Amino acid sequence: MHILILGATGRVGSRILAAALSQSHTVTALVRNPSSLPGQTGLTIIEGTPLKESDILRAITSSPAPIDVVITALNNPRKTGSPFAASVGPADFMENCVRNLDDSRPGLTKIPVQESKIELLELEAVN
Repeated sequence: MHILILGATGRVGSRILAAALSQSHTVTALVRNPSSLPGQTGLTIIEGTPLKESDILRAITSSPAPIDVVITALNNPRKTGSPFAASVGPADFMENCVRNLDDSRPGLTKIPVQESKIELLELEAVN
């Protein structure tokens, strides 16, 4: 399965990325800063932001294989790495990201993931 992950460098997204690659899935990750994610076999890194529909579309169309599912592990950017730190992103960050994802490819299967549910995620179940 080929997965597009939005938020692959964060606390939750990095765990999803590791799980996907360890299960021999291939992944495309849309990231703001490509140097924040080390290259790995099975991983395609696309620079961009989910705040721009054109970046999401580029991640989808630049993938080496058709995207089977999109996993969103986004969170509003914070001042520090603490989940309790002040938000530094726009107040409508999540709303805009989800809208851009829906507008870019309405038919794709999308899975929003929250940290409290990460242990329940079985990537095989999406097939």
